[in-house]
Amino acid sequence: MIELREHERKTLLIVERLDGKASVEQVINESGLSDAAVMRAALTLQEKKLVKMKEKKQTIAKLNKEGKLYAERQLPERRILDVLYKMGGEALLSNIPKEVDISSNAVSVALGWLVKKNWAVINQKKGTIALVESLLTQKPKKGADEKLLELLAEKDTVVIEELDKNPQQAVATLKRRKLVETKEKSTYELELTKKGWKLVKKGLEVAEEVTLLTPELIITKKWRETKLRKFDVTASGPAVYPGKVHPLQQIIQRAREIFLEMGFTEIRGPLVETAFWNFDALFQPQDHPAREMMDTFYLA
Repeated sequence: MIELREHERKTLLIVERLDGKASVEQVINESGLSDAAVMRAALTLQEKKLVKMKEKKQTIAKLNKEGKLYAERQLPERRILDVLYKMGGEALLSNIPKEVDISSNAVSVALGWLVKKNWAVINQKKGTIALVESLLTQKPKKGADEKLLELLAEKDTVVIEELDKNPQQAVATLKRRKLVETKEKSTYELELTKKGWKLVKKGLEVAEEVTLLTPELIITKKWRETKLRKFDVTASGPAVYPGKVHPLQQIIQRAREIFLEMGFTEIRGPLVETAFWNFDALFQPQDHPAREMMDTFYLA
């Protein structure tokens, strides 16, 4: 018979209730247990071949400080576009920084994106920027990058793998523009095995377990009705390393490693060295403080 602890029973029943498949996050939310408790239970259930645990890597995207600012105020190229419409479709390049509240560095980047998105053309001879003919009558629709900015501002984070192709490309674009940050995250999914299904169909009850036998339980004799958690007294304890390397010795060892990595060769010398080889051969001045009796142990 397979013995299960309280947390293991809870985890198993929640996975069964969620059609035999559930992520660790779902189990945490449903059970109210801590992350560590659920992971510990899941690993034990996997060892007992009651569940399979699969690791799934995800890339999480979120806006940085500048990205949040652009999500609130729109991308700089969109703001310049709005200015062009107000100015009749054409404006002097020198007037753009005055009309749009963005830095001069951001203006040059925004102008590049205006041309790249085929929203405007720049006339270097005249020093002007003008809307392309097709946009004179109507504004361009929001692109994938702008929609993604709005989505991230609303949801705070998104899983890149769950996005469609266009938004995924938009993430790469916004990341190059240093508006979005991404990080890898591992999620775990639990799935009941045949053995697990067989066990839950027999019927499982979640009984509260007590890990500490208190005086109160003994006096009231409730210990007779309480389920005490079993402990494996044969299990090995954590490794203990009482001896520690002295901090100064650690520094010496690190300095040694650095010199060796730089290409120096380590040689062995006598325990007692002559002052000539220790000081003069190294071109150390006669009045150097290291030659004093406080820093050097002299043998007569």
